Amino acid sequence: MVTVRLIAALGLALLLVSLAPVAASDDEYGIMHPDAAQLAAWNAAYGRAPAVEADPVRLRAVAAPNGSQDLLPYLDYVPVERNQGRAGNCWAWAGTGVLEVAHAVQDGVRDRLSVEYLDANYRPTTAGLRWAGDGGVLGDLTSFYASTGTAVPWSNPNAGYSDGIQWCADNGRSFVPAYAIGMDPHYRIASIEAERVVTRHVGREQAIANIKAVLDRDRAVWFAYYLPNATAWQAFYSFWGAGTENGSVWNPDPWVNVPYEEEGGAGGHAILCVGYDDTDPNNRYWVMLNSWGARPGRPHGLFRISMDIDYDATVGLFDQDAAAMLWMTEKVAFAPSASPTPRAIEALPCVITEPGSYYLVRDQAGLAAPRAVEIRASDVVLNGSGHTVSATSGTGQYGVLAYNSGGLSNVTVTDLVLEGWDEGAAFYGVDGGGITDSRIAGSAFAGLSLDGRARNVSVRGCELTGNGIGVFVRDSGNATLERNEITGSMTAGISLYASGGNRIVDNRLVNDVNVRFGGAILPNAWNGSAGSGPNVVGGPRTGGNYWGAPGLTGWSDTHWDENRDGFADGPYDLFGDGGNVDRLPLVYYVSSAPPAIPGGIGRPADLNGDGWCEDVNGNGRADFADVTLFFGETDWIAANEPLRLFDYNGNGRLDFQDTILLFNLI
Repeated sequence: MVTVRLIAALGLALLLVSLAPVAASDDEYGIMHPDAAQLAAWNAAYGRAPAVEADPVRLRAVAAPNGSQDLLPYLDYVPVERNQGRAGNCWAWAGTGVLEVAHAVQDGVRDRLSVEYLDANYRPTTAGLRWAGDGGVLGDLTSFYASTGTAVPWSNPNAGYSDGIQWCADNGRSFVPAYAIGMDPHYRIASIEAERVVTRHVGREQAIANIKAVLDRDRAVWFAYYLPNATAWQAFYSFWGAGTENGSVWNPDPWVNVPYEEEGGAGGHAILCVGYDDTDPNNRYWVMLNSWGARPGRPHGLFRISMDIDYDATVGLFDQDAAAMLWMTEKVAFAPSASPTPRAIEALPCVITEPGSYYLVRDQAGLAAPRAVEIRASDVVLNGSGHTVSATSGTGQYGVLAYNSGGLSNVTVTDLVLEGWDEGAAFYGVDGGGITDSRIAGSAFAGLSLDGRARNVSVRGCELTGNGIGVFVRDSGNATLERNEITGSMTAGISLYASGGNRIVDNRLVNDVNVRFGGAILPNAWNGSAGSGPNVVGGPRTGGNYWGAPGLTGWSDTHWDENRDGFADGPYDLFGDGGNVDRLPLVYYVSSAPPAIPGGIGRPADLNGDGWCEDVNGNGRADFADVTLFFGETDWIAANEPLRLFDYNGNGRLDFQDTILLFNLI
């Protein structure tokens, strides 16, 4: 505990340092910057690596298109978290990805592995390199794992990635010390070796066939490339930053076979090749997974590289034939793990009777069973892996039931979709754990039930929609409901029966009845302290909940934030007893509250949440009187109202076109 607190405290201090402005001359993204000698050494290591063994038939030059391959489903990753930041450890991210795919293919274990573990323990043998963030090649990763024989899950204590900040790059060390990273559970590696995919001096079609042969055997490919100067890198940054995953492909050919400008911004980057598509002979490409996070046009962190490139390309380095592009993979074998590994659930229904981690491998539609998953053991994690489990109408009682007559503790369900059950998920008598990042819809009675004196259960980041009751809490307490979307409930969004001491904050509720009380009315916390946002509806501060209703008639729909503190201007007493009050209720936030317009009845209002005030005269509806008032008071509105609420055509001013658009809106 002391170690974790120390890391957290140090992390805050170092984060403040890392957030200092970065010089314009620095790279926008993390890449490697080897000098000429280091680059020559890496090329020599590449040349010494044994050639990958593949099916001789697949190694023939292939002239006709061969279809496509996609290894991405083998990876368990969060795009925004797959971000190396300022570190030049792309080689470790790509190599870890190859290892993860191999683990999923060979053993059915789809689990993120820790890059932080390698960063904290890896010690370069080359003079001048301080840590993994200074760069490397695939052979460095395979040598590391051959020595340690251990791979650590990302989910272990302190094993998540923390090294993307500037402090780590400046100081040449990982943010988390090696001793602080939890080692259990872990995976054992019996053997691992880097292999070279033969692509140089064999002709383009043969090189393509060799790479495809590896991918077709469900083996991911580690790919590194070197660009000669800052101009070339800026071109790639622009391609990455402005492009889309289904858009244009990148071709490095304009930047190869030229001198390597060590002092002019030259560098290298490694990425993970997870597939290809050559169904269109005029647009053949490799599918690449980057380690630069996600962007609006690249939500999965992917881009494409043309197949029709120069596989013999060099990077001008002394008089050597130094490869500008390296294609490699890993020959790896895993040993039986000494610690529990996540277990696959191939088919439902099933009963879990032992502690451990479990994950679904596929959707399960139309189950005609009373229970899809029954959990009877403590210390269980069920990962739905984004899969949907649905019931045949009228037959399914529980999508997930966690219950044991002797009680349970620490039961967690995550990333699961449950549809069409009587109760989507039920935690009965469970102490600890919860449900996160899941969607529950169409439950006849309740999307989620906390019952039988359940305690300390967390519900976070879930969508509960179209259920009889969104969340039903009976004779239970100390639950946390935070940042959930609870909408379209037939009876109530949240139903509390003889339940108190629960913390219910930063949720968006849009139901005819948002909260229903029954039995003994006990106090609950409906807001936390005011904090920085964004909150669940995009406002600048967190505190309470958003209380909406269909037709925008809910409490939050009809209240303003006059003093612009991020909350409605008064508390919301849910029951009238003073013990269930949201003192910081949320509203949809605008930069300033619109005053009443001369000739109007009340404040202008946005009736449908589209960001424009259609109800110009404030009478609670949109009608022709709003158009008339807007036309007559356009100059006053432009001078006194928040412009964006009335600039219907988005041109930055109020004009007659806005009058026409308002007429069309009503």
